[in-house]
Amino acid sequence: MDALFGVVGVLLLVVSIISVVIFGLLLAVKKNNSKKNYKRKLRNSSILFVISIVLIIIAGSLSPSENSSSKKDETTSSKTVEKKEKKSVAYTYDKAETKADRNGDFLVKIEVKDGYTPEIVKGANVTLKKKDDHHYLLSGTVDKKEQSATYKLSFTANDDQQTMNLTIDNALAKKAYVQKQIAEAKKKVKETALKNENTLSYGMLNKSQDKYVGKPYHITKGHVMQAMEDNGKTTLLVQLTDKGYGIWDDIIAVYYPNTTDAVDSDFVEIWGTLGQKWNYTTKIGGSNSVPTMKADTIKVIGHSK
Repeated sequence: MDALFGVVGVLLLVVSIISVVIFGLLLAVKKNNSKKNYKRKLRNSSILFVISIVLIIIAGSLSPSENSSSKKDETTSSKTVEKKEKKSVAYTYDKAETKADRNGDFLVKIEVKDGYTPEIVKGANVTLKKKDDHHYLLSGTVDKKEQSATYKLSFTANDDQQTMNLTIDNALAKKAYVQKQIAEAKKKVKETALKNENTLSYGMLNKSQDKYVGKPYHITKGHVMQAMEDNGKTTLLVQLTDKGYGIWDDIIAVYYPNTTDAVDSDFVEIWGTLGQKWNYTTKIGGSNSVPTMKADTIKVIGHSK
């Protein structure tokens, strides 16, 4: 609207200037006109002069005031800054406290500005306790399966309301949970391996090896009949049954994706999983078919004399 008034004011100012010029021209032609014509032209020029003065006044009143606009902008800007400053200090807390412990528990001390009251808007297993008008304690427990948890709080005063999203880092509890799950899984596998060692006879493995592929298995004490190493990988032919008098029988082929200290005639303890049957050529040129297992760990526990 100010721009429109400015344009109209400029146009009126131009018309006023033209009117003044015409008035001057009419006065200049006095000598070349009769007295009657001169009076008529003088009257007309006087009217134009008055009109021009009025137009100049109107143009001035319609022109936008730069100072007024500037003051208005300054006032608006000042109010915006005040509003922003007001919202920036509703609450404070120590970011170092936003980390849960190994159990997922956390405690965050929150300080609020005069007149503001905090409230939990969103979040599970969390409480907000008031110490005094300016200090509150936010405490809770994050699910150990979660890497983090976010809680939403509102801070309300008479003329203002602010919100805060507070994220709790639960990395320690999550790591402890994962480690526990892994340990429990390993324990369960070992229990199953020990059970299979006692319930699955060598005859069962040799007859229906494919039936047990992938099942955990343990060898408490096996005799290394032959140790072979190639490209950083090891194959052991291990005898499971002690016949007495230094005689061992019932061979199982053990694959290990690494090197081991085990050599021929060593006694070993092995943890791993059962595999498919394997056909191999004996030292004397014959062939044999035996059960197999993939070892996770191989431990040398002695050496036969």
